[in-house]
Amino acid sequence: GAWSRGASLGLLAAGLVAGFVWLSREGHQPPATSSMDGANRLIEEAQFTPAKFWLICPDAECFWPGKSGNQRILQSFQQSPWSLLHLIDDTVSTLPAIPQAVWGPVRDSWLQRPPIFKGRPVMLQDLAGFMRQTLRSDPFGTGGMMVPYLDFREGGAGGFATSVKKVVAINHRQLAFLVINVLLGNRLQAVQTGLNAAVTRCNQNILPGRTADNLHSLLSLLAVLSRERAPGQDGAYLVGQTPGPASEDWRSLLEEQ
Repeated sequence: GAWSRGASLGLLAAGLVAGFVWLSREGHQPPATSSMDGANRLIEEAQFTPAKFWLICPDAECFWPGKSGNQRILQSFQQSPWSLLHLIDDTVSTLPAIPQAVWGPVRDSWLQRPPIFKGRPVMLQDLAGFMRQTLRSDPFGTGGMMVPYLDFREGGAGGFATSVKKVVAINHRQLAFLVINVLLGNRLQAVQTGLNAAVTRCNQNILPGRTADNLHSLLSLLAVLSRERAPGQDGAYLVGQTPGPASEDWRSLLEEQ
């Protein structure tokens, strides 16, 4: 059914939100590099990272919470996430970024046949509670209004050998925070993110009888995290980087701090 398809697409949400680029522009997957090995080790060591930690490397310089110059990679939301709390009732009657003609049938299906995770149904009340809890949590530690932003689109220009090395690492709670803001119609002030564009484009003019698979994917992600992430838990880390020659520079810079 739609929910099982959505669950299988759960990782798609991560790619859409963070703009992770795993393929070069020619469409070929780059070989494994020591940088990716380093990223994998960072995920394994996530339990030792400070709360609300993130890492953004737009070029040779990397930024993280508390590092001087962070304003360079921070973008502000149009609305305070706290101001959106009133939009979330216990059965999530509306999602402002999703046309009601699309959200209504998805919501009705959820109410009638809730998705199952680890043998237990995830009710809309569970989803609503997780959304409100996450909006209140300020997961990036910036006061809620600001989030780190990195544009991957020019990262692969010139091909594998000359692409600009870019890296981003965010945790489950931060990813959920970004998804929830998008679904509630909260955009960044100065830029349009890939997820904002995708949600707008993919949920318009859906033919009768067709389902919004991208929406099921995002909701499946939130449903799973609502069960796996207790209040205050950041979760595991997702690391993305542009293709390019093997390099551990970004990790070395981090470890030196």
